[in-house]
Amino acid sequence: MPPIRDLLSIGARPRDRERCSLSTLELTKKLLEGIRLAAFAVSLGGVESIVSYPAKMSHAAMPPQERALRGISDTLIRLSVGLEDTEDLIADLDRVLNG
Repeated sequence: MPPIRDLLSIGARPRDRERCSLSTLELTKKLLEGIRLAAFAVSLGGVESIVSYPAKMSHAAMPPQERALRGISDTLIRLSVGLEDTEDLIADLDRVLNG
């Protein structure tokens, strides 16, 4: 399978809250601390996958009420998929979230 290069937001947007919401801050922390293949960063400008936590990184200066209006919850994680093998990234996420 060819690698997928895209941006995935896992979090609580009002229209798809049940489909892709991380249920708790504990699970959010578990994912951020446990993922191995993606670097924890806002943007490295490279080809590697990165995971970021917008509420405390790119949007940290924004008031919580404004973040909420924009769908940026405390359980939102952004995964920018790089050149790593798709199955490896899925396995890494599965290991952290379901392992």
